[in-house]
Amino acid sequence: MQKRPVEVLYYDGSSAIAHPALIRPLDQHLIQLSYIDDENRDVEIPYKMMAFIGAVGRRPAIVELPNDARIEFIGRVPHWFAKPQKAIYEAIWQLERSPAQLLTLLVLALVMIFSVVKWVIPWGAKQVAVWVPDNTVQRIGDVTEQNLVKRTETSALSADYQNRMRQRYQQEIAENPHAPAKLIFRKGKELGANALAIPNNTILVTDELVAIAGNEEEVLAVLAHEQGHIVRQHAMQKLIAASSVAMAWEMIFQDGSSMLTAAAVMLSDADYSKRLEYEADDYAMKHLHARGISSIHLSNFLQRVENARVLAQEAATLKMDNITIKILGEERQPTASELKFIRFAGKLKRYTESHPELEKRIERIHAFDAKMSEQAVSRD
Repeated sequence: MQKRPVEVLYYDGSSAIAHPALIRPLDQHLIQLSYIDDENRDVEIPYKMMAFIGAVGRRPAIVELPNDARIEFIGRVPHWFAKPQKAIYEAIWQLERSPAQLLTLLVLALVMIFSVVKWVIPWGAKQVAVWVPDNTVQRIGDVTEQNLVKRTETSALSADYQNRMRQRYQQEIAENPHAPAKLIFRKGKELGANALAIPNNTILVTDELVAIAGNEEEVLAVLAHEQGHIVRQHAMQKLIAASSVAMAWEMIFQDGSSMLTAAAVMLSDADYSKRLEYEADDYAMKHLHARGISSIHLSNFLQRVENARVLAQEAATLKMDNITIKILGEERQPTASELKFIRFAGKLKRYTESHPELEKRIERIHAFDAKMSEQAVSRD
């Protein structure tokens, strides 16, 4: 069957003048271009010399050729035009004129992106974290530790307390007593009440967190939770996941200049995902139980934080110069010690934001404790 020629505009590359022309297929590898205004001028063009750029919006489809020449289609690209990319651009062209299809594809794309970010990347990060070389983990941890030290101040806790807690941690909590995590105490400043697991087998605890704890056992329970982050390599999972998102961003938008740097700095914050927090809680509960320590100590600490949550949210928005408090029906200015406590409670806001669903975590710990108690009774 004879394939009909198609009218196009041809730019020969030597001038900006558009020459009306006809193109027709000669075979599956070659087309012929004939000038309409000059019947004696024909050009044979192989497909392998073409760079097809499909129609987008109101812009017509074009074919770029060597030496700045190009063919510009006036209407739709003919069905016989054999350039492979044509099918892709034809599909885009059809979608632009079909809002329903475009919306459907957009929804599917969003669902796919959500699924990849929520499930695929975390799963992949967990698998990859196991294979990260130890020296790489150590270097990342050292940089993170240096960054945290710069953001904090020297601890005001007594040397006796720090040494005692290090000794108790090594004897009662450490996964490997012969190679325990390095325990650092620092005044948190903007970090507030926090404990952070650093990939280089280091746990940083702020003075503000120690101040919240009711006793040393609660601090040890928090250390067990942070040790869970280290043992389960949560920091590396978090970094790998963030780096994956950064690389995807760079591939799509060609703008990844600072994404990986930001991902490394991100390890200095205690904003693990809910899944990782639950995993660290599970580790801490089982580890504490195996060491003969009640996991309720961790629950008690979280309860103290939860009790201060509302006060923290309110205190964060208060102007300390004009604040008044009402006690036993009497409204008055707070004392210096009361103001200090309110400011301290305000620092808890960061902890409650970075450790979501404290009530749920507390419930899970109590459920675990009840289960262990039932098992102990049944054995007796």
